[in-house]
Amino acid sequence: MRCVVPSSDDHLLRTFYHEIMVPSFRPEELGEPWWIGGADDGDASARTLLAFDEDGTVVGGIVSEMFPESGVLLLSWLAVRKEARGQRVGTCLMERAAQEWYGASGCQLVLGEIDDPRHWPAGEQDPVQRLRFYDRFGVRALAKPYFQPSVGPQFRSVHHMFLASFDPDAQAILSPGLVDGAVVRKFLEEYLLASAVLCGRDGLDEEDQWLLGFYDGTDIPLVPLLEYQRLPDPHPPESGCAHV
Repeated sequence: MRCVVPSSDDHLLRTFYHEIMVPSFRPEELGEPWWIGGADDGDASARTLLAFDEDGTVVGGIVSEMFPESGVLLLSWLAVRKEARGQRVGTCLMERAAQEWYGASGCQLVLGEIDDPRHWPAGEQDPVQRLRFYDRFGVRALAKPYFQPSVGPQFRSVHHMFLASFDPDAQAILSPGLVDGAVVRKFLEEYLLASAVLCGRDGLDEEDQWLLGFYDGTDIPLVPLLEYQRLPDPHPPESGCAHV
């Protein structure tokens, strides 16, 4: 691998999206491209780091989104080209993301969404192996139920996921095993409302309210990823959006 750099180049983003992200994620997890005409810059809510090999080919990338009201940075997607896996591309992306994004002004917490291996079987990508990868960086799961909100009106929300803390030194980490529940609650309200707008709704629906009911603002324990069997796993309501 040659380098990992920030990018807002429209052609490179399209290459990353179509050649790497689309094969790596379920359609309802990914949604439509997040950028418009290369608008992924320092002033946009979404930011992208791309990794390149010696020939200049895009081999991976990581995308984040800042939620300014809660001060939460969401690591939305990390993906590596299939033939480049096992070559430290993901590690380099995680290390560069920490350098570029963690601890930035206004960032209280870094979160990400990870598949629950109890519900997502091993396929081309083993969900337990993914947990082992993130565990090396001190990532810990929040001991609360979670689903990824819908990314558009044609997509349903994605249940059976973990919400995880990625930066052990973030401001909202109260101790190695505890995160500020008020910050997480504010983030979820912000995230769910943004999803409602994408789905053409005026506010939160029954499914959103179900999720928020688990987050009352009290501080939340953090659980090592490889101890995921300890995490709550309630039966979710019928999921939406998919109103078309």
